Amino acid sequence: MLYFAHSQVQHISCAVGLCLALSAQLQAAELTLLTLEGDRIGIIEAPDPQTAPGRFLDAYYALLPESVRDQALTLRGQLKQLIPDYNVAYTAADAAELTQVKSDIDTLMAGIHAIHAQYFTSEVEAMLNTAIDAVLVLVGPNP
Repeated sequence: MLYFAHSQVQHISCAVGLCLALSAQLQAAELTLLTLEGDRIGIIEAPDPQTAPGRFLDAYYALLPESVRDQALTLRGQLKQLIPDYNVAYTAADAAELTQVKSDIDTLMAGIHAIHAQYFTSEVEAMLNTAIDAVLVLVGPNP
């Protein structure tokens, strides 16, 4: 059994209270304390993502391992194939079809974003995600 003097108990409870308060603040703010970038791909000289998003993506995807590059290009191709379906469903106000196409687009985008997050630094990832959004040109609001 441990015995503490009254002043020690106050000091311990104060320290615990401070830790709990700090923990609550960190959770509320969702602060990033450490980001490990490891051997992910960083900034390279590439076409402007705003004016040539497809070429920008191609430049970075060329740096991926072949199997991952093929996967990223396949996802991007499938995404491009859904654009006409989305536009038709949006124009026709076909809610069921629009919901299905939006779901398919979201699934493909999640796969693309996962590749970006796994293989590229956070700065490059943000630029790639902006470029892929620019490639996704839709009639209605983006899904």
